[in-house]
Amino acid sequence: LCVRIEKNPGLGFSISGGISGQGNPFKPSDMGIFVTRVQHDGPAASALQPGDKILQANGHSFLHMEHETAVSLLKSFQRTVDLVVLRDSSMR
Repeated sequence: LCVRIEKNPGLGFSISGGISGQGNPFKPSDMGIFVTRVQHDGPAASALQPGDKILQANGHSFLHMEHETAVSLLKSFQRTVDLVVLRDSSMR
């Protein structure tokens, strides 16, 4: 699933997981980066949902990435963020 989010001023979602991260509340054995919270009136409200796994952001792979690196990278993007996410249909 490909989504585009315009920062205003932030992206409007929180993440967890990653290598050496706090763990993934959705799939504890998966070291990926996952969306944990989406601000209901934020820029990502219509595009993301909790449980989405971020595979890529603006061409940068999020596979095998540390949590802190993922946060820094998302914050570094200026305006538009193009995400490739994996949505587990059983998470609905």
